Amino acid sequence: GRVLPWRRSRLPVRSCLAIAPEKAIEGCVHDAFGAALAVVQANSAADAELRDAFRIIADDECRHAALAWDVHGWLMGRATPEERSVVAELQRQALASLDHGHVEGATRRALGLPDALALRARAAALGKELGIAA
Repeated sequence: GRVLPWRRSRLPVRSCLAIAPEKAIEGCVHDAFGAALAVVQANSAADAELRDAFRIIADDECRHAALAWDVHGWLMGRATPEERSVVAELQRQALASLDHGHVEGATRRALGLPDALALRARAAALGKELGIAA
């Protein structure tokens, strides 16, 4: 094969507040919940190799979530009270809409996933800890 030269594509410039909802939902909610869940799986998965893999995933997701919260804080420092309110509502909706029970039975246990009720409780606790009321 032949290696093609890399070309930087020009993306449209977005305002800070156009980025804020995306960062608030994907980073602050989804990455934080993914990190919390991976920590549980790193301790609960049935197989040692899976537990090791989930530890790596947990570390990575924790870094993503921490960066997202840093960026979120910076963005919210530039937002109006009304904009902050809109973003906070989007976070609450994202937290409330997390999928909590699509894996059941032996697969759930092998992956170290809590049951749907425990996942909902973990999401609520995470929301409380992060200051996001579901």
